[in-house]
Amino acid sequence: MKILVIIPSFYPYVENGGPIIYLNELFKKLSSNKLNITVLTSKYSYTNINHKVKSKININKNYQIKYYPISFGKVSMKLCFSIIKEINKYDYVYFNSFFNIYLLIALLFNNKKIFLSPRGQLIGENIKKKNHFIKYLFIKIINIFYKKIFYIFSSNFEFINNLYSKIYKYELIPNSASYEPIKVTQDIFRKKRKFKIKKILTISRLSKRKNIDLILNAATLLKNFHFEIIGPDFGQLKQLFDQVEKNKLKNVTIIESLTPKQIRKKFVESYIFLLPSENENFGNVFLESILHFVPIITIRGSYWDEIIKQNNVGLSSKKCERDIVLKIKKLDNLYATLRLNEFKNVQKIHNSEMISNKFLKTFHANC
Repeated sequence: MKILVIIPSFYPYVENGGPIIYLNELFKKLSSNKLNITVLTSKYSYTNINHKVKSKININKNYQIKYYPISFGKVSMKLCFSIIKEINKYDYVYFNSFFNIYLLIALLFNNKKIFLSPRGQLIGENIKKKNHFIKYLFIKIINIFYKKIFYIFSSNFEFINNLYSKIYKYELIPNSASYEPIKVTQDIFRKKRKFKIKKILTISRLSKRKNIDLILNAATLLKNFHFEIIGPDFGQLKQLFDQVEKNKLKNVTIIESLTPKQIRKKFVESYIFLLPSENENFGNVFLESILHFVPIITIRGSYWDEIIKQNNVGLSSKKCERDIVLKIKKLDNLYATLRLNEFKNVQKIHNSEMISNKFLKTFHANC
């Protein structure tokens, strides 16, 4: 069985956001089941990092990635022509992004069904925030082909909050992390965890929609905690540095990029994971936090708000620094209980084998 995956940006361009690392691991797992996977992608980097990738990389005998140079903006014309040439040679076609010209080309030149994971791009609030009219027009065009699209949503929250897309068929398949939970026994949660410095970790794109400024405002009121903010600059880095300097926040560290291995080490060292973004669809960083048994704080109304209530693995805050401060103090008292709940519920929240099998069944059942 041959699967063609078309993604505007892919591994190793992890700075572009999205579940790039997770998808790379998923494709490795699927290809080990004798599936033949080809990824067509571009060399686009939001932060202009030159990864010096070759035009083709063979990950294993059943999994290859082909990279095409950017022609203008975010578009690769060579990728467009390759899609037209290659698309009908495959049994399945999978997209991991909605708002891109490649999807329209695939729908025009492909005679098979397309499996599409919009990754939160169709959530109403995300559409309204930027280029609303252009996005609305593009959705209307794609809706013409709605019977050719099988949607894969990563959460019920994403499906319910889909604003304009016409849905013919869909399946819910949650994201997975790129690794399994750290190996510990339940006995470790009976002991009080000791910290020299209680670190509050945030991993996110540094953009206004992530509400990182609320974290800095909270840091001014919590001098006994150290806040570590890690992520690529999406237009807000200078403002955040200026805010740190203006308020003389010695308890805040901002790091633009770390390797996946370094990020895992940060999770191990951290006391709380905090991300006050309102419109996280799945938010792999929350899942990674749970896999390291680090309690989480999110914003009310998000997808992870629902997970927190079901499994008691963290707290939800209003979108204001004072309530974030109150939740950090409250979590301080509930810390041992929340960590133990993460340990007890981690297999229910995350099961990579189940997720890869569900992808396979979805492909087989809907072609």
